[in-house]
Amino acid sequence: MHVTAPDPRINEPAVKITLAPALIRREKFELVLQKAAELGVSRIVPFESSRCVVHAKKEKGERQLSRWQDIVKEAAEQCKRNQIPVVEEICSLKDLGEFKSEVNCAPYENAYGTSRFLSDAVDGRKSITIVIGPEGGFSEEEIKQLQQMGFEAVTLGSRILRAETASLYAAAVCSEVCERKQK
Repeated sequence: MHVTAPDPRINEPAVKITLAPALIRREKFELVLQKAAELGVSRIVPFESSRCVVHAKKEKGERQLSRWQDIVKEAAEQCKRNQIPVVEEICSLKDLGEFKSEVNCAPYENAYGTSRFLSDAVDGRKSITIVIGPEGGFSEEEIKQLQQMGFEAVTLGSRILRAETASLYAAAVCSEVCERKQK
C-alpha cells in the first residue's frame, strides 16, 4: 500500500492575510496575536493611532517584540501550521501603506449601510491587509488618511465590536471566504 505525503500547504490558508491591529491593552493584544496565528494570519503589523490607550515604549520594544514572536510561534505550533506568522515592529498609521496587499481594508464602525461587507471585499483574493482600529475606533481623519493610502472602509456588520473581537472576526472571515473559493 502506497501512502501519499500530505500536502505541505494543508495547514496554511490559500490567502496571505496581513492583520494590522492598533495597540490595545497587553492581555487583549496577546490574545489577538495567539488567535490570529491559529486563524492563519501570515503577518501581524501592530500600529499606534491617535485613539490608542496603549503607547509603545522604546525601552520595551525589543523585549516586547520577542515575547510577541514567542506567542505566535507557540500558537502556530499548537495548531500544526507550516509557517510561523511574522510580527513586525510597531509602526504608525501613516506607515501602514508599506504593508498593502492585493486587497486592503479598514473595517470602520460608521461604514455600516454605506460600504461593502468585508466578506464581499475579500472574496476570492490571494492577499489581504486588514487594518483594525483601537478601542476608541478610528477618527474621521484617520479613516480618510487610510482611504488616501488605498484602504477601503468596509463594515463588519451592524454591531460595534471590541478591537480584539474585530481583529479575530476579520481574520476568520478572510480565511473562510478565501478558502471556500479555493475548493
